[in-house]
Amino acid sequence: MGIRPIAGARRAGVDGQGWYPRAGTRVGVRLPPLLKPERLGLTYGLMLAAVAGWGGNWVAGKLAGQQFSPLFVALARYVLVLAVLVPWLALQRQLTPIRRRDLVPLIGMGLSYAVGNNLMFLVGLQLAPSSDGALIAPSVAPILAASLAVVAFGEPITRAYVAGCAVATLGLALLIGVEGEASGHARLLGDGLFLGAGACWAIQIVFSRALGNRQSSVVAFSYSALFGCLALVPLALLDGGWRALPGPGSAAWLTLAYVAVGGTALPLICWYQGVQRLGVARSSIFSYLIPVAGVAASMVLLGERLHALQYLGGVLVFCGVALVNRRK
Repeated sequence: MGIRPIAGARRAGVDGQGWYPRAGTRVGVRLPPLLKPERLGLTYGLMLAAVAGWGGNWVAGKLAGQQFSPLFVALARYVLVLAVLVPWLALQRQLTPIRRRDLVPLIGMGLSYAVGNNLMFLVGLQLAPSSDGALIAPSVAPILAASLAVVAFGEPITRAYVAGCAVATLGLALLIGVEGEASGHARLLGDGLFLGAGACWAIQIVFSRALGNRQSSVVAFSYSALFGCLALVPLALLDGGWRALPGPGSAAWLTLAYVAVGGTALPLICWYQGVQRLGVARSSIFSYLIPVAGVAASMVLLGERLHALQYLGGVLVFCGVALVNRRK
């Protein structure tokens, strides 16, 4: 039997490295009944598993990009994601057909996220510390998505929105401007790509909101991944990265599998089920742990370190995002 989405569960924005409520989402929706303690523990476990999976993607993406062409990783990632999500959706009886009116938003989601965000994420990781990306991209996305929603959907500009943007901008300036262990033009270019990845992510969030409640988040993500793969195939063929692949016994294939399955598909399924049980309001707080998980994984597994002012910048960015998301 399929899982029935709760009211408001489809209004949550979806991503390959994290998840935030869509810009303009009213999180004060009707909540599901309180869960029994044992069910609540399982649900929190699902949410934390999703957070850990997405956080580890910043490390796995960096390692995979050192062994494969970024275009090959980008394409292989979403091919494997579809290989997991499509059977899961079929088992849940949630694989609904595409409506004609949904084609433009779904194609827009695929081009902005599966192509734009995906490639900038992978290339940026080869130029800058993964901890930079874990803090910058997931933080820029909801801020820019809220700004785009003002233009696209006519949402009002409030004091909380303006204050949130100002605080987050100051935090980003500290994150990018302060020289940590890694510095130089390569790091600045990498951080610029992380900003671009966040911008593509924001565009995807706005396109996903244009779908309304006509498609569940996982179904919409799957169709957009399909359109993204179709766009990536000719680019990957022209790139020729598939001609110089590691041997079949190389550990590089494990990192690629993690990027696709452990860091994208499975966290998405865990998060989706967690949101259905907790509701958007209760589950949204876990989204703020995703950048923290990414930084922690980078520090533990890659030995990266942040400057003290970068920690302050991260806190300011989180505060800014919270203000923007609470502006209604």
